[in-house]
Amino acid sequence: MIDQGDVKKLQARIDQFRRKKALTRAVGEVARNDVLLNFRSSAGPDGRAWKPLAPITLAMRRNNSKKPLSDTRRLRNSITAKATEDEAVVGTNVKYAKVQHFGATIRPVRAPALAYGGNGFFVKSQKSVIPARPFMGIGDRMVRKINRAIEAWAKGAGSAG
Repeated sequence: MIDQGDVKKLQARIDQFRRKKALTRAVGEVARNDVLLNFRSSAGPDGRAWKPLAPITLAMRRNNSKKPLSDTRRLRNSITAKATEDEAVVGTNVKYAKVQHFGATIRPVRAPALAYGGNGFFVKSQKSVIPARPFMGIGDRMVRKINRAIEAWAKGAGSAG
């Protein structure tokens, strides 16, 4: 004879696996927190340190921080995680994020030189080279954390009901 209590427990476990949003939300938050750790450690997802700031950049900083991507904290504070039943997405809506992540060489288009400044400094140049400082991506550390989140979720799903 089939025990109805066991059937209900099994059904509850199956239902939990169907409702994956809790899992994708947890994975998204783990990934977001890992990206934020990259900002704190000034290193990419692979653990390699970001290139230091150029002397002129340091001179134009609003604060005394020597850490790249930390002057206003706008980019770091824009990192969000969103989840659906099927996926977790971590990202930013800051327009200059791509340049900071991949690096770029900026040259004047409509003027003979670039002109920029701040904190009492003014610079004119033929180009500005921004080194790549990857802050998003999946590294070994993030994979380990996501695996732990999945294991914790699966244990909770197994004990549901």
